[in-house]
Amino acid sequence: MKNYDIVEYWNERDNPCSKTIGELTDVHRSYIKSQTAGCKKILDFGPGYGRMFPAYVNADEVVGVDVTEQHRELLFKEAEKQGFDFKLMCKKNDFDTLALPDKYFDAVVVSEVLFHQTPNMIENMMKELLRVGQKVVVISYMNLKQKYDKLNEYEPSKRYCFNYNYHEICKKNGWNIRRQDRFRNQIFFVYSEVFKFNYSGKKIKFLFDRDDYYMSRIIKNTNSFYEIKYLEYLKNKGIINQGSCVADVGSYLGNHALYFSKILNCKQLYCFEPTLYSYSVLIDNLEINNVISKDCFPVAVGAEKGKMLVDKSNCDNPGANQYKCDECGEVECLTIDSLKTPIDFLKIDVENMEIEALKGCDFSINKFQPIIMIEVGKNVIPEMNQWIIKNKYRRIGQEVFSKNTWLLDHKLWGNLYENNNGWWSETKFYEVGPHWKSI
Repeated sequence: MKNYDIVEYWNERDNPCSKTIGELTDVHRSYIKSQTAGCKKILDFGPGYGRMFPAYVNADEVVGVDVTEQHRELLFKEAEKQGFDFKLMCKKNDFDTLALPDKYFDAVVVSEVLFHQTPNMIENMMKELLRVGQKVVVISYMNLKQKYDKLNEYEPSKRYCFNYNYHEICKKNGWNIRRQDRFRNQIFFVYSEVFKFNYSGKKIKFLFDRDDYYMSRIIKNTNSFYEIKYLEYLKNKGIINQGSCVADVGSYLGNHALYFSKILNCKQLYCFEPTLYSYSVLIDNLEINNVISKDCFPVAVGAEKGKMLVDKSNCDNPGANQYKCDECGEVECLTIDSLKTPIDFLKIDVENMEIEALKGCDFSINKFQPIIMIEVGKNVIPEMNQWIIKNKYRRIGQEVFSKNTWLLDHKLWGNLYENNNGWWSETKFYEVGPHWKSI
């Protein structure tokens, strides 16, 4: 066997995908496009001749890192064609460090690179790629015996395929695999950083939206849940308990949903989040925290079933995306009443669509009279006051809740509690509720 150095090897090597290159490229691009949607800054680790570049549809800046400049001219032509700025870094055999700032890239793409490396090299590479990127998207092979591994260090007795060891490497370093898919003998997966904190004796894991610079900052700075004073009020007053069925409308990344499930131990949790990337993070956050009793929907909630358009004007907070009814929209819209299930607690955060969301809850509210936690837009306050009067609700907990976030209960239940020495008589509360148990 000829001894190669790595640059000679890649300069001499033929196309590894042979006759399947077209089909594989389409699959790779589709996967990477889905995982880098919205990413402005991308690091392509091993860009080759730029066959993944068409997947970077939203990118403003792409940096390539490779062991050779063999395809330099092709790379720059393809980058110009796709309309993003491109820089190429040649690292040869040294992958220990990259002259790049921490978390600079929205995503790092590693397509058909890692399976050529030894376990130690893979571990060093992944540490560095996770340092510079918010997440790392990997495509690699499942087969140990790659016929085109010619380097002396990869002879059969020493050859090692990354995919047979990545779970151990992941566990060792505390990395999280958010996605894992397969195609033929290939595996596709996504690493991303997990923020961890302890609350009430429980370990909470949390992934963030790549575009979020508001809620994530608060969670990291406080080492706790976002809007914790509201959530602890619900906890201290026993408003949600082990028998409660909770609907979280506008779940975003799952901050409140995790609290309802992991801390308050609600019986059943329904989540609604129309922003697709936020929805994917929501699902991940529930899964990595082992939330089982959940039903999640990538839809908006409104007065009736239909379609909605999204306004993404707040680029620092995807949770503030606003939706409006429009049959030409791409976002599905459902109603809470379509659940056809008892609801004890209803949390609504829908950015000025509060009245529309409540109209879709008419049956559930009239029959089950849930306690409602709702964020109220400034322009919606007059309508909300009218809704409260009409539906016989009232504001409670105003000593804690703000002028924008209201906690509402039905007056009938409030009167019953008050007749038993105060609203927050915990024993009497559970004798009466959850409300739907008496149906």
